[in-house]
Amino acid sequence: MLKSDVIVIGGGFAGLMAAAVSAKRGKKVTLLTYGSGSFPLNSGLIDIMAKPVSGAIAATPLQGISELTEKHPYQVIGADVLKEAVAFFMGLCEEENYPYQGSLDKHQWVVTALGTMKPSCLVPKTMIGNYCFKQQDIVLVGFNGLKDHYSNVMEENLKNVLENGKNYEQVIIYPDIEEGRDLTALDIARWVSTTEGYAACLQQLRTVVKPGSVVILPQVLGVKPDYAVWEQLRKDLQCDVMESTGLPPSANGLRLRSLLLHYLKKHNVTIIENCQVIGSHIQDKVCISVKAKAVARERIYQAEQFILATGGFYGGGLRMDHFPEIKEPIFNIPVHFAGDPEDWANEELFSQQKQPFALVGINTDAQMHPLDGQGNCFLTNVHVVGRNLSGYDFCFEQSGNGVALVSAYQAAMSV
Repeated sequence: MLKSDVIVIGGGFAGLMAAAVSAKRGKKVTLLTYGSGSFPLNSGLIDIMAKPVSGAIAATPLQGISELTEKHPYQVIGADVLKEAVAFFMGLCEEENYPYQGSLDKHQWVVTALGTMKPSCLVPKTMIGNYCFKQQDIVLVGFNGLKDHYSNVMEENLKNVLENGKNYEQVIIYPDIEEGRDLTALDIARWVSTTEGYAACLQQLRTVVKPGSVVILPQVLGVKPDYAVWEQLRKDLQCDVMESTGLPPSANGLRLRSLLLHYLKKHNVTIIENCQVIGSHIQDKVCISVKAKAVARERIYQAEQFILATGGFYGGGLRMDHFPEIKEPIFNIPVHFAGDPEDWANEELFSQQKQPFALVGINTDAQMHPLDGQGNCFLTNVHVVGRNLSGYDFCFEQSGNGVALVSAYQAAMSV
């Protein structure tokens, strides 16, 4: 039987951040993961808060947080902790030589795969889209065989969101990759990372791109968490170069995962992969251990503290076998849903209001301890983070990785 100071359950962004903060504090940490979380779907952006109440974009991420209700995780945890969490993340990325840009006092703008401009907060340098507002000439880059990337759609929508008078050019790059199948951005990122692939891509770009332009590509500027390909392309083209968001697999989401895993290994976190936690042993509101299975055997893991980062409905952290009965399967923590089951969703999917089903989750105190239906502490040494939490609609608000970051930080600082 293995015993740690802290066991983190979940390998998504919240889980890796909780493990990182715990390890930085000198704790003996074990991370139990079953898959790679949402990183392949994750843009790698740290959205903090764009739309707190309605469809209107807040003046700044910090201003948006001040408009939230008291039950929102940000309000439960507090703005001071959020600032600390952001500083920790920025310092971690700097330490790993993959610094992010941004602050709570200003939105960073990112180009989406549809050609709209999306507000974010903490952004890798490859995705800073603010240059689109300044430069006159914009080059949209596509790749032959890349599925679900449409430069013509991007151009049409950029014309609607940027000022008139800009010049647009489209170029299709022909990568030397096995034919006969659709390509993903990750396939092309691997190709561009090779000496031959980069040279071929650069040669084709130079036929169209003029110095001083803005060049917008899918997420193809390398697979590792470094800026080598991006910096070289900027230098060779003498242009501002940026990546847009896109459909999975997300190269930048996987870069962020690689960065965090490297940090955890450097700080001696024990990582148990392909490990599904299936139950727990509880005594007098204290978790003694969890039971997990990997391949064909089961194993017991003990710890002083546990952090639950199992990803809500998407990650299997919350389950609903029979509507409207929602369960948390490891600790049997009560799940909160305010309202009538008839009001599970808005009639309009893309409405100007938050979706009730998105607000479903676990209520916690300020230290991220789960609460029962009466508001009392349910387990004294378990902390809940990320999409398991109630009270926020990460998609509507554009707050997903932000809530994951601050809740993970707070939980780890509380153990």
